[in-house]
Amino acid sequence: MGRYDALYARLPVVAQHGVVSVYGFYWHWLRFGPGYAQDLSGYVGRDRFDKTEWLEWQQRRLRELLRMAALHVPFYRSTWDQADKAAAIEGRLDALPLLEKEPIRRDPEAFLRQDIAKPHRLVFHTSGSTGTPIASIWTVKELRNSLALREARSARWAGVSFELPRATFSGRMVEPAADSHGPFYRFNLAERQAYFSAFHLRPDTARHYVTALRRHRIQWLTGYAFSYYSLARLILEQQLEVPPLKALITTSEKLTGEMRALMEQAYRCRVYEEYSTVENAVFASECEAGGLHVSPDAGVVEVLRPDGMPSPPGKSGKW
Repeated sequence: MGRYDALYARLPVVAQHGVVSVYGFYWHWLRFGPGYAQDLSGYVGRDRFDKTEWLEWQQRRLRELLRMAALHVPFYRSTWDQADKAAAIEGRLDALPLLEKEPIRRDPEAFLRQDIAKPHRLVFHTSGSTGTPIASIWTVKELRNSLALREARSARWAGVSFELPRATFSGRMVEPAADSHGPFYRFNLAERQAYFSAFHLRPDTARHYVTALRRHRIQWLTGYAFSYYSLARLILEQQLEVPPLKALITTSEKLTGEMRALMEQAYRCRVYEEYSTVENAVFASECEAGGLHVSPDAGVVEVLRPDGMPSPPGKSGKW
């Protein structure tokens, strides 16, 4: 436990709510500050693109990105040969060598562009499900852009918004006491967000989570799929009455058909799936018709054969 975590753990619950809210105001500025509205407008506007417009927009942005990598990113400047750099400047992604994870793990700083002043950085880490976690370094502008994408293509597609009161299940230890008698959440006043503890969810605590939904007039849910599934089972088993909710958007974990059906029964609202990566390389979200759509303006998704070549249309592969 870090120094700040230890200090937080010693505070009374009311003070912990205050700390979470102060931290929430800081993060609200980080995520929704200057530039966010413009990015949001861009994502909403591109929702109306046809296939030709998407291809033109994506290829133009891809050429800009690859040119920048070839000229200003240390790793690519030192490892790409002249043919690779020429292909990058022309925007030919398929002509470039695949990047393995080890160089990023070893030296993430080598992947930062050198042609701009070093901005304020935010460092996030992958879960490490395939090995050692990878550090992903973001600027504040990139963070705001990613939240604009989530608002436009996930929240609004589900009929909700980050401006509405929400509850979240995630990995933060908001209730530090393992033997706590509640409350099992902390309230972020800045975003009207009830941050649920995934570590205290048990049959004898389930009613407290439902009470928090009602107390803070929560309108939608987001976060770990399995935590919401576990709570949904307890709600049905104990016949708890959940207040009206608009939607549940699951993140971070796979959503199965069984989980979806049970959660929709318990929460009495539509369940949507969202998939994204800490590397900010892919974003997929569910529309009203139930389809899971990859956002072309978040990244280029390639489906590849084991030899690294593109898989033919309709054939499986890895990406």
